[in-house]
Amino acid sequence: MDPNLQEPENPHAVAETVARYDQIAAEFAALWGDLRLQRQLHAFARRVGGQRRVLDLGCGPGRDIRFLTELGCQVVGLDLSTGMLSRARQRMPGAPLIQADLRSLPLAPGSLDGIWACASLLHLPRAQFPVALAEVARLLKHGGVFYLAVKGGQGQRWLTDQAGRRYFVAFYRPGELRTALVAAGFQNLESWVAADSAGRDEPWINIISNT
Repeated sequence: MDPNLQEPENPHAVAETVARYDQIAAEFAALWGDLRLQRQLHAFARRVGGQRRVLDLGCGPGRDIRFLTELGCQVVGLDLSTGMLSRARQRMPGAPLIQADLRSLPLAPGSLDGIWACASLLHLPRAQFPVALAEVARLLKHGGVFYLAVKGGQGQRWLTDQAGRRYFVAFYRPGELRTALVAAGFQNLESWVAADSAGRDEPWINIISNT
């Protein structure tokens, strides 16, 4: 087996990745803070419909909070990174923001009309992915809409940026994602694969489903 595809032994994968995002929050916001995922945002907002309560799960510096608000959603942002939330407060000073773990969400069951998870759940070890999906299903109302974006590929591994800072990423294939969503109680509505905007090899898998 390719050693890059083996599951890492490090039990602190999430904590180390969050610490990295704390370090690069300003750099990340400057680089990606204005990237508008046009197709994804409009497809999700159309499915949610109207003035609905939406959670941006792994909101980072608040980029998509702004865009979803412009599309009529009432958005709550959630992230575990203190640095990223600080940037989100600067970008969207009036938005409600929560610091919490994706695997244990401090919100009431059935309290949300939609959950937007763009490039966040991929930082969980694959074995913990079903835990996060169960939390998403718990928070959504019946018929609630879930947008998920993760990197396409196989396995999970540590990646290192040009400055030598590493972060953990799990990769998925479209079929296994759809299977995992169905097992968690979701109905798949639409999905597509898009090239990485930074030119990296692995594409992005986009799936919209509902409960």
